[in-house]
Amino acid sequence: FSKGFRLPLSPRCSYQQRRLYAHNIFIVIARRHDEAISFRTMIETGQTRLAAFATILLWRLLTNSTLPKFSSYSDLTFDKKLNDKNQLNVLAGITMQGTSSASYGAAANHIPNEDLGTSGIDQGIPVSINSSSSHYTLASFLGRINYSYFSKYLFTGSIRADGSSKFAKQNRWSYFPSGAIAWRINQEKFMKPLSFISDANVRVSSGSTGNNRVPDYA
Repeated sequence: FSKGFRLPLSPRCSYQQRRLYAHNIFIVIARRHDEAISFRTMIETGQTRLAAFATILLWRLLTNSTLPKFSSYSDLTFDKKLNDKNQLNVLAGITMQGTSSASYGAAANHIPNEDLGTSGIDQGIPVSINSSSSHYTLASFLGRINYSYFSKYLFTGSIRADGSSKFAKQNRWSYFPSGAIAWRINQEKFMKPLSFISDANVRVSSGSTGNNRVPDYA
């Protein structure tokens, strides 16, 4: 290098803008001393915008992206005390969520005037221009039954159906059942002398699960 030659500095700048809106509603439809029906719904929408530019040696990179999304959850619950020994709780629900994304960027080198920031990127030698967009949605239906006998023996059965736009139509829906049995041993007479134990149970469960962590257009 000749004397006095100096590489440009490497400043970086970025900002993030996020807007989020949430709504929650809880309604008790009917209630008696031994029975209750309730409805709950939650809706959340928002958008995140990211922008950044960086000067790395003789290169200038500019990126901009937006990420709007939404999600909602609703369920209906029925709770019934059948008698002194038996209690039943039934839940049915639905969830929905989705995300869309869009981004673009450009890169150039040999920027003649660093002081212009991103406004001077057009004065350099173009290297690349890129853009992308994506969108996916997910819907789920779920059901659960809880049964209690003497508040000592607990039984749970549930099923969930998930449908994701990431998969082909013929393989879009999957089903995930599960079940569990629990024994609250702290309710047994032989546990009463152990006053330092407030709650203890033995539980056995089995079920299946899955995910949709694949590219949006797999």
